[in-house]
Amino acid sequence: MNLLKESKRWHDDATVLVESSKIIELLEKFGKVTPTGSYVYDLMLDSDIDFFVSTEKPTRKLADEMTIALINNGWWNSIMFCDWSTNVPARPYFCIKQDFRGHRWKVDILMVSPSELAEMLPPRELYSRYSDAQKEQILELKVARRDGLLPEDIETVVIYDAVLKNDVQGVDSFKRYLEKQE
Repeated sequence: MNLLKESKRWHDDATVLVESSKIIELLEKFGKVTPTGSYVYDLMLDSDIDFFVSTEKPTRKLADEMTIALINNGWWNSIMFCDWSTNVPARPYFCIKQDFRGHRWKVDILMVSPSELAEMLPPRELYSRYSDAQKEQILELKVARRDGLLPEDIETVVIYDAVLKNDVQGVDSFKRYLEKQE
């Protein structure tokens, strides 16, 4: 399958899920909502969407209120809430799931302060301006990671940087790039 078409299909389905679930409107009650990851950069290859909820005080009490709102919303099949002090950053994290259009969708939500958000977000300018050829290279490397040709713990942002900042093309070139980074 053409990776650009596959990615567009995933993105289109994600957009329908976001709109149908009204998840952004629900989360906005608790802070500023910032979508991130492959959904924002239109580089999706699976049923995973990420959001930050930025608030001056990402407290346990606010997270408890958000948990109740997610439950009362009634749209999600599964709601997991974590508040581990070992998280980096040590902030409330949610993983909500819904079966939608034949796939089990996972939505990750991290509650952070505005300063933490600024530190965690990659420069959007870089990731919003790329050619179809660069997009295809990124998607091919993500597939290679998924298929075990690359280490599964490679963060996606490393793939983005390799292609967009360093013109890496192909799995072998990416492996050499990783070796130089060590």
